Amino acid sequence: MKKIFLILIVSVFALSTAFASEDKNNSETRKAATMEMAGTVVDATTGEALVGVAVTIEATGEVVYTDFDGNFSARVAHQNATAKVSFVSYKEKETTLTEKNENKIAIEQL
Repeated sequence: MKKIFLILIVSVFALSTAFASEDKNNSETRKAATMEMAGTVVDATTGEALVGVAVTIEATGEVVYTDFDGNFSARVAHQNATAKVSFVSYKEKETTLTEKNENKIAIEQL
């Protein structure tokens, strides 16, 4: 009876370790498959940075917002991801983010 109990405990431990290792590998693969994209959103007329602009990554639906300097950053699945930029009283703009992280996006007022 003790042998059966010991075998059962060892089996459960081995299975839980295998599943934990597999989950960790999947998580690392997902992180490696994404990259950080960054940029700045400005007013097309004045060139001033815009605060609180919504930047939606098309592929994932993730929404990030610009900070006080108009800067944003988001994790994307691949290079040249498409983003939709929207802000109150400005025209919505769809743009492609480049891997150089020098994405300056100018949006026009309505």
